[in-house]
Parts: sequence; C-alpha cells; structure tokens
Amino acid sequence: MCGICGYKGDLTLRHLEAMCHAMARRGPDDHGMFLAEKYGVGLGHRRLSIIDLSAAGRQPMSNEDGTVWITFNGEIYNFKELRDELQRIGHTFRSNTDTEVIIHLYEELGIACLERLNGMFALGIWDKNSGDLLIARDRAGIKPLYYMSSPRYFVFASEIKAFLKANLLDDELNMQALQEYLALKYVSGDKTVLRSVHRLPPGRWLTVTDAGIRQGPFWDYRRIPEPERRSTEQYAEELRSIVEESVSDQMVADVPVGAFLSGGIDSSIVVTEMARLSGSVVKCFTVDYEEAPSSFNESDYALLTANHAGTSHGHARCTNSQAVNLLPFLVYLMDEPVSEPLMVSSYVLSEAARKEVTVVLAGEGADELFAGYRRYKLGYYAHMLRLLPFRVRICAQSLAKRLRGVYSFPYQALTLSVSPQSLAETNFAFWPDEINALLRCTDSPYQTPLFLHDPTPQSVLEFLIELDFRFRMPEYILTRADKMTMAHSLEMRVPLLDNRIIDFALKLPWDLKLSQTTDKFLLRYAFRNRLPERVFRRAKMPFQAPFQKWLPRLTPMFLMDSELVAQGILERAYLSRLLHENTLPARNEKLFTLLVLELWYRIFITRSLLFDSDSN
Repeated sequence: MCGICGYKGDLTLRHLEAMCHAMARRGPDDHGMFLAEKYGVGLGHRRLSIIDLSAAGRQPMSNEDGTVWITFNGEIYNFKELRDELQRIGHTFRSNTDTEVIIHLYEELGIACLERLNGMFALGIWDKNSGDLLIARDRAGIKPLYYMSSPRYFVFASEIKAFLKANLLDDELNMQALQEYLALKYVSGDKTVLRSVHRLPPGRWLTVTDAGIRQGPFWDYRRIPEPERRSTEQYAEELRSIVEESVSDQMVADVPVGAFLSGGIDSSIVVTEMARLSGSVVKCFTVDYEEAPSSFNESDYALLTANHAGTSHGHARCTNSQAVNLLPFLVYLMDEPVSEPLMVSSYVLSEAARKEVTVVLAGEGADELFAGYRRYKLGYYAHMLRLLPFRVRICAQSLAKRLRGVYSFPYQALTLSVSPQSLAETNFAFWPDEINALLRCTDSPYQTPLFLHDPTPQSVLEFLIELDFRFRMPEYILTRADKMTMAHSLEMRVPLLDNRIIDFALKLPWDLKLSQTTDKFLLRYAFRNRLPERVFRRAKMPFQAPFQKWLPRLTPMFLMDSELVAQGILERAYLSRLLHENTLPARNEKLFTLLVLELWYRIFITRSLLFDSDSN
C-alpha cells in the first residue's frame, strides 16, 4: 500500500516532489521518482513496505531494459501464480514483489493484463516504446485514483491534496457535483466537487497518448451471468471455499497482520477464518464511542467472536471531545467532502491498530454483494408488491404516508415498488427542492442522477445492490476506509471483495442473498457452524457515530460565519433557519453534511484552514 503520482506533459521535478511529500503518510518507508525529461514524463512513489522489504522492491520500478516503468499502489493476491506463468515463458525477476509481476504481465498483454489481476490497486505505467501513459483502478474501487487534464499536461495521484501541494488546483467548483453531494453525501462516478479534478471510476483504465486521452473498462459489473440453480448447500460449500482461499491469500505479508473486528457477521467471518488458518494468535481491534448509547457500540459482540476464535482483542475508544478536535483534520485527509461521521472512529481505530500491526483485514464489501442493508429488505418487499396493480400501490402508498410517515417501512417499500428513484430521494441528506433553495450559485435546478433511475424493473433488489456496489461502496465506504487507514500508514485489505467472491455473488440467485426477511442469507448459512450463535443470528445493526453531540461545538465555530455563504454559494437565510429551528426533519444530518462541506471549502478553496501532510 503506497501513494502514487505522475504526469505527462509540461510539469517538472518540483511538482513531482511536492506531490510525493503531500502523500508521505501513505508511504513512510521510502520514496522514489523517475523522470524522462525528453518525453515529458515523471512518476513518483511513496512506499509502505509490505512484501519484499528489501531495496529490490523500490518504486518506480522498470523492466530490464527500462522501456516499461510503473508506480503501483495496492496488493495483487494472485501474483505468485502469475509469476510462475511468466517464468515458464521466459521472464526473469529481480525481486519477490507483485509490482514486478505487473510489469512483465504488461509486456505480454498490454492493457489486457489488468483483467488478470486479482487484488486492490491503482497504478500508472509509462511505455517508452509507445510513449503512452496508462493509469488504472481495481474493479471494486478499493484504492483511490484522481487525475487532472489540461492542454499543457496530464497528472494523476492517489490523493487530491497532492495537486493542492503542487499548486495545480484552481478554485472552480463543479456545481453538478456539489448538488449531488448535498443529496447523496458523496459524489459519484468520475466527478469531484472540483471542476478540474476527476476520479477514475472502478474497473477502468485511461491512456494518455500523443493523439489524446482514451479510456474504457477492463471489467464491467453489468456483465452478470445467468443464475446456475444448484442446491443451497452446494452454493454454501463453494462460498466457504473461496472465502477461505481469499483470507489465506490476503494474510500473506512480510510484516505483522491483524484484523478489524466489529460485532457484525462480516468481520467475524474474516477473523474466524484467519484464526483457523494462522499459526499464531491473530490480533484484532475494535472501536466504540465513550458516553454513547449501546446502539453505537458493538464491543460485546466483538469480544464474543474474539473469545470464540481465540484471538487477542485490542479496544480503542473515541470521545466526543476527540471527535470535535479531529474532524477538520480528517476532512483534510479525506480530500473530498464526504459526509460520513464514521471517519472519526475509523481514524482512532487505525491509530490503535498501527501500534501493533502494519496490515489489517476487514469485512467491507459483504453488505453490497450479499444484501446486508435494510433497504434491500425494502427491495424484497417492493418486488413482491409489484405483483399488485399500479393503482393499488399508489393508493396504498398515499395511505401509508398519511398513517405512518415518509420514513416508515411500509411507505418506503411501497414507494420503491412505484419508483426506485423516489426511495433514493428519501435517503438524501437534502431533497431536490431543498438543494435548489440552499444553493445560490447555480441556475440549473437539481435533477436526480441518471444512475438512480431503474434500469431493470424486473428486479428491484438487484438494482439497489448494483447502485451500492458501483457508486456508494467505492466513493463513500472504501474511500473513508482507505484515507483513514493510510493516515496511519496502515494497509487495509478486504478479502470479501476478492475477484472470486465478486464473481460468485454476481451469479448467485437473488433469493439466496435475501431470503424473506433474512439478510445475507447464504453468507449466514455457509458459516453458521463457525461463528458464535449470538453473532450468527444477530440482525444487521449499522455502526453509528454520535455526531449529534459534536454539532453544538462545531457549528458555531464554522457555520455561524460560513465562508460558503460569504462567497455566495449558500443561501444565508436557509442556513440560518437550519441552525436555529430544531424541529426541521433530519436537521442534524443536514448540518453535519454542511459542516463537512464548509471545512473542505476552507481547506481546499479559500485555504483559511491549513494543514501539512505531517499534521496530527
């Protein structure tokens, strides 16, 4: 796990050095740069040594004759098999790294080499013979990758702050992205809230040639095979096998490896499999919030799994004062406005884990692949409700709204059966009319993003799962996980997002993901004999942060005298009403969303809040 950057065009060593320095936390063990000034190309790298700790693993790395250079962030879990294949056809190796395997695989296959990689990655490859610069990002979007393009240069990096420190950013906002942030609490696809900065979507490559920029997918979620109906036990046996293989592959490292353990089934499966496969006691780490209701803490369930698996159990605690003090710096670390209060607990947990290990395995991804969220149950019932005539559903929806309210389960299930995008809007931080009232600096009314429209009316559940996997998981969940772990030079691996598990989940009949009211049915069934019964039977409980307790101290500091208002971006009257009227629906969530945006704006646009890459 590292930090990468590079350019093609009219930039210099000074820019490369600034970008590398900005990402020092991602790679404290070493750094390197490669310049081909004749060709206007530079690559930079910050190294966190995980496999082959010797100088042979230093990057940027090249092939034998220096015609292919790479800067690579991530881990390739099938690199040993690929290495054996390459050796059989004559390739020789100078290191034991997965990075060198990619170089030789690229020599053989070109861009198609990306299809063979099972792992998490963001990379840049310069091909001297063709003159092309290639960047790519793994299929699940586990590792981030941003780029900027102008007539003078193309530049990429693991973090936006690399562009900030190299003085490459301008202050023009992408208003469509800003509207989307206010609704979704993150920005999807290839956009960011900065007009000049783009994000490379998961599963895509981009090449910069003398003729211009080309990009395309090397993997596409939409290519879903027809379900192969087998017995439940046959599916369960296959799932157990590939989870065990994935966990085993991802435990490989030349540094200490541990795990994040919550009270949920996903991380519990990862930890119990690690314990079964490991020859030593696995170190696990859990976080909770001080002075918070029991619904905010999962420590008891985590301890239950740790005792069952025979692992050690480290426990970090996050206080409200700590959260208040940390939040501005964490927004800096996030690079983008992402309204996710769990960034605080992720940061505190990562800090505790890094004192004992360099790599952790975690359970992210299972909810999206195997239907773990409450809204998927809504999808199940909406699928059933679609058997009713449309007019009956409309009448029932109106009745449920009047009797139970817009946040009730019956109303939302009926809403989803009528219009999936309407359900998405009920989960917005700000609704479209509120966004239009709040923003002063745009003449274009907010429209629900096209990707929230239902492309497959025959399967509401699969529609919701696809949305989360392609958009929310990479840019909301995995972005937070990456930025908070790498803030402490800690590599987080996600074995439940192994290519084999993704492929398995995509061919799985949807009724085995959600069986009536049981979420993650097959995952629970497959591991029912390997987990504590209380954990196995426990319903999905989202881990939450008590951010409502942080707002009284933070909103007077930053929103009462908002720079977003002063710059004419937000409407003063609307913000004032939100600050003073306690009865507004979802008020705290709205305030936190605006607070994060305000902090981000002061850090990346007006620069009135300054942080160095080594700040703490």
